[in-house]
Amino acid sequence: MMYVACGIVTIWIAGYLYLLFRGINLGRVILNNGVPGKPYRELFYLSHLVGLRMYLGTNSDPDCLNELGQELQKKAIWNERIAALWLAGGGSLLLYLAYLYA
Repeated sequence: MMYVACGIVTIWIAGYLYLLFRGINLGRVILNNGVPGKPYRELFYLSHLVGLRMYLGTNSDPDCLNELGQELQKKAIWNERIAALWLAGGGSLLLYLAYLYA
């Protein structure tokens, strides 16, 4: 039965790492799709930098992004939400497994 718990933990960690690196990559691509002529520093909401956003690309001002950048920003925000739910659900499952096998 311990192998099942280790398999669940491994799948959870792999899934979270996938979501994390996908979000980082989306953030990188978002920052490359700014509107020409806008200064780079206008791309960010400064009030959101101290917020709960995980990736830098989701803090971008949509008005400073081109059409592709806005679409990618929407994907990155969804990815961020899924990663937060994955972390919360998997964390509670890990706590339950730790309690079960303690």
